[in-house]
Amino acid sequence: MTTKRTPIHRAGRTPITPEVVAAYVATKEHADIYDSCIGGEPCRSADPSRHCEECRAHIEAHEQLDRLLGLRLWEASPLRVEPGDEERRPGSAWANSVPQALELRAQLEDGVTGEDLNDA
Repeated sequence: MTTKRTPIHRAGRTPITPEVVAAYVATKEHADIYDSCIGGEPCRSADPSRHCEECRAHIEAHEQLDRLLGLRLWEASPLRVEPGDEERRPGSAWANSVPQALELRAQLEDGVTGEDLNDA
């Protein structure tokens, strides 16, 4: 039996749970060290082929955050986007996901309290 109803395709909303906020705070905790390591300064690791513990913690927290948010590999992460980034690669799947990533970051910032940052 057929129906005349028109399907409504609503965009899904990712809930910002305490676990997601904790992963976000963990990424922010080690972000400065990670950024300096990939920015040209040598990593603190004794083995040049591996990251130091702080960098590894940032990478693992970033992967956990993306997994908890349900992001696909080609989607922008809320950690590494700025307004206007969609202009860098217009028309790409990554660029199309930048507004979603910015909205997620705003929701994450709203979910983070001063206590969360002090606990990290």
